[in-house]
Amino acid sequence: MADHPLLSVSVVTPEGAAFEGAAEMLIVPGAAGEIGVLARHAPLVAMLKAGSTRVHLGDGEVREFATGPGFFQVLEDRAIALVDDAVAAGEIDDERARRQLEEAEATKAGLETLLEQERNRSEKSLMVMQSNGDERLDANVRGMDTLLSEREARLAQVTAILTERSPLTILNRGYSITRDASGRILHDAAQVSVGDDVAIHLARGELGATIRNKKL
Repeated sequence: MADHPLLSVSVVTPEGAAFEGAAEMLIVPGAAGEIGVLARHAPLVAMLKAGSTRVHLGDGEVREFATGPGFFQVLEDRAIALVDDAVAAGEIDDERARRQLEEAEATKAGLETLLEQERNRSEKSLMVMQSNGDERLDANVRGMDTLLSEREARLAQVTAILTERSPLTILNRGYSITRDASGRILHDAAQVSVGDDVAIHLARGELGATIRNKKL
């Protein structure tokens, strides 16, 4: 590793740490754009959106994760990203992404229904209070507006996760999915032999290839 001050990095999910170790630089997907930090960075707290988190270990080595939304904190020489999910780039597969996509779609559909019900209920309540000249009208309007804003913010968050976890979104970042002749997704060069045929799935199109050599 190059001779630079090191940053202690933690990428943590509800299931545990996805990464723990020293790095030269960490880049996270901040809500307003990417944030890059080095050792001795000023204290920082930020919200994260779903996106690409990259840990630069030095000497050109980078560990990349597809991460969900969360929070980010930098204090002295320590950086912590608390996210709802983190998948190493090399472990991304279309089955997992499709499953997460279906879960996010179901959540989004439920939130949309709930939001519509809240709107209808709020409109009916306002009509009744207006007809009765209820003095609590202003307070109730504010309360309903706050509730609807919270529901809409949650819906927007789920929509962002839904988009980020789409298999096409992942492929559009430049990743590919490689399958062997049986259709099995490949994660390790040891899964194929020289001379085997493989199919490489890209964001747009598919390539057929034959293994000429491999390195483990």
